Amino acid sequence: MKLPTACTRCRRRRKKCFRTKPDGPCDACAKKQHHQCSLVVQPQGISPQPQRVSVEDLNPQACLSHDLIEELVENYIYYILDRPHTLFHLPTLRAAVKEDTLGDALLSAILAFGCRFHDKPEIASLGPAFMEKSKTLLKLDMENICLENIQTCVLLANLSSSSKNPESEALFVTLGIRMAEILGLDRPDPEDSEVLRETKCRVWWTLFMADRWSSVGRNLRRAMPDFNQETPLPMDEDYFHHLEVDQGSGETPPSRPRTLGLWAYNIMLAKQLGPIRDLNKQWNQEGISEDYVMQRVADLAEGLQLWEAGLPEEKKATEENLRAHSAKSLGGPFLAIHTGYHQHFVLLLFRFLDLNRAQTPKTIEYAELCKYHARSISQLVKLSRQVPNCAMVFGGVGYMTVASSAVLLHTLIFGQQDDTADIRAKLESNYETIYALQKYWPSIQNSVSRETCFGG
Repeated sequence: MKLPTACTRCRRRRKKCFRTKPDGPCDACAKKQHHQCSLVVQPQGISPQPQRVSVEDLNPQACLSHDLIEELVENYIYYILDRPHTLFHLPTLRAAVKEDTLGDALLSAILAFGCRFHDKPEIASLGPAFMEKSKTLLKLDMENICLENIQTCVLLANLSSSSKNPESEALFVTLGIRMAEILGLDRPDPEDSEVLRETKCRVWWTLFMADRWSSVGRNLRRAMPDFNQETPLPMDEDYFHHLEVDQGSGETPPSRPRTLGLWAYNIMLAKQLGPIRDLNKQWNQEGISEDYVMQRVADLAEGLQLWEAGLPEEKKATEENLRAHSAKSLGGPFLAIHTGYHQHFVLLLFRFLDLNRAQTPKTIEYAELCKYHARSISQLVKLSRQVPNCAMVFGGVGYMTVASSAVLLHTLIFGQQDDTADIRAKLESNYETIYALQKYWPSIQNSVSRETCFGG
């Protein structure tokens, strides 16, 4: 049988395949770290029985066709991009995948997301394996402090969170933060192109967001300062994703006036999460007066309401704005931010549902407000399933929906009878969402079983 003269990767890229060392990888594969060239003959095992591919042997280019890799990356873009994180310039990401210039650790992490949304079970089941492959490759390359490895850290943190592994989530977030600090991602470099500057900005603020949520999940100290206004907030997503791919020059034409994007307001909202977490920790401590608690709740609730009131008209939660964002393929990020707003209120007010605490007009008002925001979560999550280009299927949506369901169930049991039909309908819609999400993130079932909805 005639032996191949070009490796799989070079054939797929339609590039000439040169091999300096007769028994080694081709020159192109040799330059790509932790990549197995198909020309290198692997030692055969003693057993002739077929075996499952181990994580160590799992290689995206060897296991999947290039077309399938691009399809899975498009799954990531459609279902995940700019929702739990904002890490990529869309044309740059697509070009890197097409030209096979994306590092294997980062590509494996993206595929770990993209596989989960594939129709074929044999492809969908590869998600956890690609996650482990990405971890393995990142550990081998950990001292290479670069933007790609920071992006990989964030993806692995999100995957860990969705897999109900908050310890790993916190570890990858902290690693990403330290790398970002060493690279100075919070300080815009005038030599960078507009695309690169904005990408670094988005990675930095994604880490800020991830630090807030992961510290709440494990009751850890936050690793990043509360807010650094000197770092520019992310620009409008539609404008950013329509910028051309960098051509290698830092010189760019003058850009239009910077319009803040959805993620800029998401970051402003995240400022409220730490104080809410701190209050929940203090709530039952000895020496904390009821007057202090009520004043802090009032202050934090006002801060959340001011956030909503301060949104530009085109970013407020209206049906017209949802349709407009959907038309730009930004419906999912739009709904994610507004669902997060309601979740902040649920986290702030859920203790007022306790019927054993003293009832006053204000505590009753807060209990009703908590129920309102739980209903709003249910409504927005339902819209994400109904309106095109509005998908929200990242793991955090499952936990927000579980929290909403817990409040609705409490209301159904202890509330007024005239609410029953509407509450039952919203609970049914929530359970449909949770059931669908369990297909992608089986660990959500743990939250449903234990009803561990509220972090303190």
